[in-house]
Amino acid sequence: MKVFGVTVAALVLGAACSKPAPPPAVAAAPEPAKVAEVPRIEQDSPRLRAAQDAISAYGKVRAALAADDLANAKVAAGAAGASLAAAATALPTAATELQGVQTKLTAVAGAADIHGAREAFGEASKAMIAAVSTDKALQTGLVCYRCPMTKTYQKWLQTGDEMGNPYYGAEMLHCGGKVRIAP
Repeated sequence: MKVFGVTVAALVLGAACSKPAPPPAVAAAPEPAKVAEVPRIEQDSPRLRAAQDAISAYGKVRAALAADDLANAKVAAGAAGASLAAAATALPTAATELQGVQTKLTAVAGAADIHGAREAFGEASKAMIAAVSTDKALQTGLVCYRCPMTKTYQKWLQTGDEMGNPYYGAEMLHCGGKVRIAP
């Protein structure tokens, strides 16, 4: 059978026997810019223990607010200062954020009412999430939650899967959901 003056067999044979075209030349990718290596935290190091102490101190404030216990939230917030200062010294890459947590927890300790304490805790959470975002080792065992109902910063950190919303306490203890740990 002829198609446009060429037999079909010749077309098929020509297609089967032709060499594939060489792949187009690919330009070499430019070398990535050198980025300063962030020192990683070794597991079971003094730096990690200092960070864990600070996270634990923050967690005590969260737990007290989730339990609608302003008095214990104030005590825990006041007691967190030493742990946060030690962590800021041990973790220079997160020092600014940890100092921010300390400042905001001082505001929790001085809050006139639970609403003010919760608002200050939201800002402390923002700084703590930024601090633990500097190194994956700091995130071990932590869960980040977000409550869409609160009018201030909506995220917080805690350990385990039993959510305890610090922004509403018993009123909406389980309001929110897990989100990625990121500022």
